[in-house]
Amino acid sequence: MRYWITGVNPEPWAIGSAYRRGPKGVGIAPNTKTKAYETAVAEEFVRQNPDFTKMGGPLTLHMVFWRNTEHGNVCDVTNVQKSTEDALQGILYDNDKGNIEVASTMAEQTTDTVPAILIDIEPFSDRFVRSLNVPVHQEPGMFSDSTWEQPSEELF
Repeated sequence: MRYWITGVNPEPWAIGSAYRRGPKGVGIAPNTKTKAYETAVAEEFVRQNPDFTKMGGPLTLHMVFWRNTEHGNVCDVTNVQKSTEDALQGILYDNDKGNIEVASTMAEQTTDTVPAILIDIEPFSDRFVRSLNVPVHQEPGMFSDSTWEQPSEELF
């Protein structure tokens, strides 16, 4: 399924402020900018995609972001992915732990970019994982690929 969210500028996840919690404890308050972004994504997703279907895992999730940098710096896509994935938890899927194949792309980040988020989600297929030739551990220092040899001396 493919969903769009327009009018919400993608924001990176950020840690909140530390605070004292009892005589020996410390807590971390949610970051207010991240929380506001997550709330906006959740509200706009439901408003702009009224016919969406909540999906159960395991899932494959791909997100594409268009981010306007007029009031912020260029950021890395993995932190935007995290805040967006957290925002959709409980709405598009029960828990983001069920998103076992996740990818994201920052399509554009400029002062002229029109903010948008594209979400592509589908049930996970393990077809790719099953096609991998994963080395199987056979004995100490040896793998199924017989071209590998254990070094004759310690390297570090």
